[in-house]
Amino acid sequence: MEESRVITNPKLPFNLATPGGTKMIGYRGDEAHDTSAFVNRDPALHADYKHAITASVGNVPFTTTYRDDGCNRTNVGTFVTMLTSIAGIDNEKAETCEKSFQHGFSYRAKKQSRVVYVQSTTQKDLQLHEAFNLEAVAIQSIRTNVKLPRPKNGIRISKLEARALKQILARPPLLLVSIALLLYHLGILSYMASQEVWRTEDECSVFWNLAVYRMRNMQRFRDAIGFLSPDKNQRLARHTKTPSSPSPFFLTRVGGREG
Repeated sequence: MEESRVITNPKLPFNLATPGGTKMIGYRGDEAHDTSAFVNRDPALHADYKHAITASVGNVPFTTTYRDDGCNRTNVGTFVTMLTSIAGIDNEKAETCEKSFQHGFSYRAKKQSRVVYVQSTTQKDLQLHEAFNLEAVAIQSIRTNVKLPRPKNGIRISKLEARALKQILARPPLLLVSIALLLYHLGILSYMASQEVWRTEDECSVFWNLAVYRMRNMQRFRDAIGFLSPDKNQRLARHTKTPSSPSPFFLTRVGGREG
């Protein structure tokens, strides 16, 4: 764990049922669940994450770790992690397969708080017509006769037997489930599906995506949520101004590293 940092002008009493609080939860994701550090190429997202923490917690002395791959890291100390733990997040392990904070709290928050939660969760992960990585769910063993490949060489889920598909579909990534439900609250219909699977020494990894289909849903996403990135907003605007229904765009989890 990182050393604690002195917080000045704390926002007492701490309240995460606010746009800043839900945005803070959305940005931290499960990449650095035990430190709340944020890793991304986009400086605007780093600045927005810091602003959300300052608005919800107080003046935190942030530091930055610069990386050779351009995915810099914003370090926030241990207090943010402790605060979100008290609020209901299990910071001992990644939230991907756990019953996480957003499955109850975010639905009871006001509409604007739900909007900024979805926005911050998808800012770093939504890609338009590009290669994408997916939210992974770990399963100890999959009942299949198909030889599962090693990491980075996954096979399509459709190649597995019906019994394996049934087992996989019973374990969707709850983080994507919660995003889909919040989108539905905002009048945006989405579709979640498992895509591929591979096997490590200890377990199987199943990868899922969440897609928003049809023009009216893409337009609602554009109008209700949108992006901080001007480039992504411009691309989304181009995709949603045609009267025909374009290909879906994907809400995916890539550990905060997408640029």
